[in-house]
Amino acid sequence: GDYGKLVTPYTFKKDIRNTNPFSPSLRERTKRIAKELASMPNALPLNASNSIFVCVDEGRCDIIKVLISGPDDTPYANGLFEFDVFFPTSYPYSPPKCAFLTTGAGNVRFNPNLYNDGKICLSILGTWEGRPEEKWSSYCSLMQVLVSIQGLIFVKHPYFNEPGFEKYQGTEKGDDYSRKYNLQIEHATLNYAIRDQLKNPSEYFKKVILRHFWLKRHAIIKQAKNWIVEMRKDVAEAERNPKRRESLTFESLYNPYHQERSIQQLISELSSMPCPVDQ
Repeated sequence: GDYGKLVTPYTFKKDIRNTNPFSPSLRERTKRIAKELASMPNALPLNASNSIFVCVDEGRCDIIKVLISGPDDTPYANGLFEFDVFFPTSYPYSPPKCAFLTTGAGNVRFNPNLYNDGKICLSILGTWEGRPEEKWSSYCSLMQVLVSIQGLIFVKHPYFNEPGFEKYQGTEKGDDYSRKYNLQIEHATLNYAIRDQLKNPSEYFKKVILRHFWLKRHAIIKQAKNWIVEMRKDVAEAERNPKRRESLTFESLYNPYHQERSIQQLISELSSMPCPVDQ
């Protein structure tokens, strides 16, 4: 974890103001949080295909920011997704509060489980129904929450995370809609989880973000070029077949050529990116 003083903006300001972390009644909570954080450096995944980074407030261990990289072979690949985390006073008997920040200023919904207002729907967070074994208990940890977000939300076919849609998996119609949905998620990843992060990196993770994109720049350029090819094919097919205009992708491709311009700009920016060590 990167221990640095967190400043605004932070999602859970009201909770912070209303919680005295040094209260004797919260001693067990504080000990539990400290124990979890101490184990994280050796437990957090850190590799080329997927990583999780944690930044802890230097004065309050109950205030945390998280950065999760999108796993390879998913529409989230190479993107960096930011979260705010706060441990409520009832922790560990209640789950941590988590908010998703990479929403394109509230304009993008990256997944059926991730809302553009920052809400995260997961059984372990108590924000979604699930089997008893999937729900939060005092034996669970923040680490399990973060791994669940990375493993259950940032998946290869997020379209089927939508309730009721999983029954269409493996059907021609379902797989076609999933491919189109992925095309839009890939664009959002390239635009908001890569380009925006590169241009306006979070101050808490700036070194990590710049190093990540420097190391992955060739893979991202290839990823961006592949997206352009797929988008052009999809638009051409929709224009040949009027019925395809009613499809999920054609409607959500509100301006494919504008989208392509932003991706071309990303390719240009990565191609000329200076080594972060030299900055």
